Amino acid sequence: MGYPGEAAIKSIVKGYVDDGRIYEVCLQAKLKRKIICVPVQRTTTPFELVHLDLCGPFAVYSSGGAQYFIVYIDDYSRHAEIMVLSAKRAETCMAAFQWFQAKVDGWGYNIQRFRSDNGRGEYNNKTFRSILAI
Repeated sequence: MGYPGEAAIKSIVKGYVDDGRIYEVCLQAKLKRKIICVPVQRTTTPFELVHLDLCGPFAVYSSGGAQYFIVYIDDYSRHAEIMVLSAKRAETCMAAFQWFQAKVDGWGYNIQRFRSDNGRGEYNNKTFRSILAI
């Protein structure tokens, strides 16, 4: 929300008197950080890099009983595919990835890299790594 200046506080708080103390947290909040912007190297071919994330559980179930979904986004084209899942098990996540990989293969492309949040159980396990090694 930020820290308003003295004039703003006086207009909001009746009887405000500045006691001259400087609060450490206020100083830290006012500090300016130098932001270093490094341009991101965009991919040059479709499906060179695919971003994926598992979302859920959601309180409301889908009509098919799903509480989760996985989204796959191609970095080059920004094409997105979504697959709904009934559970967050490694088997369902691997089956969804294999479905997506088969779809991309059918279009004549290969997934070269993928980026996820390394969710334990769904992507970061031996079985999923063995699928990627093929």
